[in-house]
Amino acid sequence: HDGTVRRWSVDTLTPYGEPLRGHDGPVLALATVAGPDGGELLVSGGGDGTVRLWDPGSDGPARTVLTGHTAPIRSLCPLSGPDARQLLASGDMNGVVRLWDPVEGVAVGAPIVGHAGPVLALASPRPRVLAVAGVDGTVACWDVVTRTGVGTRFTAHVSVIRAMCAVSPWLASAALARTVL
Repeated sequence: HDGTVRRWSVDTLTPYGEPLRGHDGPVLALATVAGPDGGELLVSGGGDGTVRLWDPGSDGPARTVLTGHTAPIRSLCPLSGPDARQLLASGDMNGVVRLWDPVEGVAVGAPIVGHAGPVLALASPRPRVLAVAGVDGTVACWDVVTRTGVGTRFTAHVSVIRAMCAVSPWLASAALARTVL
C-alpha cells in the first residue's frame, strides 16, 4: 500500500536494489512483458489508475507511464495481438479493459467495455483472445482486434472470480467460493 514495487533475489530471498517508486497509492497488479531490446520489462498497475513499465535491473523511475484509466488497476496480462505483436491488457475497477503497446508506450484501439463490475482477472488463452473476469462471477472472451465477444459468456461460478490463467488448450478460473473451473 506504500506505492512501491520491491524486487527480491530468488536465491537469497533478500531485497534487490531500492524500491521502485512512482505510484500514488497501492500497487495492485504486476506482470512482465518483452521490452524493446528483447529483455523483460516489469509492469505495475496501481490504485492511481496508472500502468508503469520499469527496467527491472534499474532503481530509476518508470521507463513509461501509461494513463487512460479512471479507476484502480486490478489486473494485467501480456498477450499476442495482430501480427504476433505483443500487447499488454489492463483491467480496472470500473470494468474497463485497455490494450497497450508496451514497446511504443501507447494505447491500442478503443477500450473493451461490457463487463459488469470491476475486472479482477485477465488471461490470454490464445493469440488475439483476452479472457476477462471479475466480481460478477462471469468470464467473457474478447477478440482484441475486432473488440467483439468470442463464444458464450461463462457463468458457472457463483462468486467473485479473483484469478485466471491459460493452461493450453484451456482456461482456468478461481473464485472466492473456493472453486476452480
